[in-house]
Amino acid sequence: MFVGIAWGAIAIVTLSTPAHGNSDLFSLKRELEDTYIQYQQFSDQGDFPNAERLGTLALELGEQIYGMDHPNTAVLSFNLAKTLNASARFRWRGLRVAELAVARYRDVFGENADDTVVPMTLLIQVLAKGVQSNVFEDEQTKRHRQMYILVGRSERIAKRSNEVTLLADLYQNISKIGLRDSRRYSVEAEDLYEEIYGRKHVRTLIAAMNVASFKNGDAQTKAYERILRDGEDVEGFTRYQFALHQKLSINYLEIGDERRATEHLQAAGLLMSGDQDANYTPIYKKSPVYPRRAIVRGIEGYVLLEFTVTREGGVRDPMVVDANPPRIFDQAAIDAVLQFRYIPQVSNGVPVEVVGVTNRIAFSFNQ
Repeated sequence: MFVGIAWGAIAIVTLSTPAHGNSDLFSLKRELEDTYIQYQQFSDQGDFPNAERLGTLALELGEQIYGMDHPNTAVLSFNLAKTLNASARFRWRGLRVAELAVARYRDVFGENADDTVVPMTLLIQVLAKGVQSNVFEDEQTKRHRQMYILVGRSERIAKRSNEVTLLADLYQNISKIGLRDSRRYSVEAEDLYEEIYGRKHVRTLIAAMNVASFKNGDAQTKAYERILRDGEDVEGFTRYQFALHQKLSINYLEIGDERRATEHLQAAGLLMSGDQDANYTPIYKKSPVYPRRAIVRGIEGYVLLEFTVTREGGVRDPMVVDANPPRIFDQAAIDAVLQFRYIPQVSNGVPVEVVGVTNRIAFSFNQ
């Protein structure tokens, strides 16, 4: 069984041996199946360099076995394109393979088939990264137009489709890439998911979080609080509750509401699985004030501090462990770290202090 996973959908294509197959083709097929199993494992682990290597090999094998115009080859092309574009960085090879995947889906399934929407959505996302990074130079306008043509084509197909979530999935994904109608798409996605699943469903709630991200200030805070209430006891929503508590703690810290911020920091700690590791980092901090005498003298440096994180996620008893140069930045670093906020560590359901946390604060004119 060959599985290509898309946004909210699974395309399943059976890897059958060609009717006129021989031992060489059978060996290639076995190699492809083994390669793809490893590819999936690396993809699931987020090991994209190895996933890219095996995805490339799988595509080459698929082309040998099935040719260029076969559903298996189309799925293999899409999965490689997805892997190549997994990071926020634009890659030319990622664009080329995404375009190849779209072309193959159209050839195999038809120009206006539902199956083409997911690879077109990926290509839209890749083009958006390129446009926003200004990598296309003289072709910037052409690529911008190509992106919006794909948006329109995908939308028309999804609106005619009998697949109930296709349009909602499309809107949800393209709302996140900085298009001119991103906010409208996010609202449309939430409305469609609510119509399909109801208000208290994980997909509706995730879409609502996306809508709230376009809001500011008190309006955003109220929206996040409402989503938290709606998401209580909703299966599959726990990790999003954790993210909401983080966002809300930051929002309340920004307006100086320490009590509400602490409530959400501790709630996030209760949802966190396992103990904190050595990479215990603040979720909220402000840049230190650069000492005037260091500015005048052109001095740069750093301060390494050790301190206790309290049950409330604040900082207590900071002390300088190392500083270069000595004493120049010490007080500025201490003043800064006292404003840090952490998600408190929880033991047996109770927030506890974490002793011996360290943080290195750099002072540089290039920051």
